[in-house]
Amino acid sequence: MKLPPEFDIRPVIEVGKDCQSFSSEESYKSALKDLLEDEKSPSFSTFWTVYLLDDVGCSSAVADRSSKQSALLLVASLASLKTEPNRSLAINAACVWEAIVDGSCENNALWEGWRSDLGSCEMRDQVYDLAVWVQQVYDECIKQDAETTQGHPFDWDFVPAALGFIKCPSEDKYPGPDDYPKPDEIAPQVLAKLS
Repeated sequence: MKLPPEFDIRPVIEVGKDCQSFSSEESYKSALKDLLEDEKSPSFSTFWTVYLLDDVGCSSAVADRSSKQSALLLVASLASLKTEPNRSLAINAACVWEAIVDGSCENNALWEGWRSDLGSCEMRDQVYDLAVWVQQVYDECIKQDAETTQGHPFDWDFVPAALGFIKCPSEDKYPGPDDYPKPDEIAPQVLAKLS
C-alpha cells in the first residue's frame, strides 16, 4: 500500500524509557539486528507509530501499533474517512459507546469489567479504535450481503452484534486493535446473527 501524502509510519525501538524512531526500515532492521546479536543488550520492545503530516511537513504522532500491518490498516481507515472524518467517526463512536454502556452486547461482562478496571475516560479512548473497526466490519458485511446488513439499524442491531465478537486475548490483557477479528473473517458470523 502506498501511503497517502498526509501520513507516515515509522518503526520504533524502545529500550527502557528511551525510544528511537527510524525514518527507514533499513536503519530499523540494522539497529534491531545489532540488539539481537548483542548478548549484553537490555530488554527492548518494538512498535510502529502512525504520524499525520500537515501542509508544511510537520508531523504529529496519532497512534502506536504493534505491527506494520496494523499501522497500515489504521492509515487505510483514516484515509477512507477523509471526506468527513470528524462527523462519520463521531457518529460511529457514539453508537459504539451506547452499545457498551447500555449492555446490549452479548459480551457485556467484558465491557463492564474494562470500564470498572480502567475507568470511563480510558474506555472512551478505546471507543475510537472500536468505531474504526466496526465500520470496517460493516463495509465488509455490505460487500457480502448488502440486503441483510442494510435491513438492520447500524446503532441498535449491527454495532452490538459486531462488538459481541471482541474477546480478551488473555486474562490480564484487554483487547486492542491487533486483537480484533479480521473484518472479512467475522462478517459472515455477524450476518448470521442479523439474519
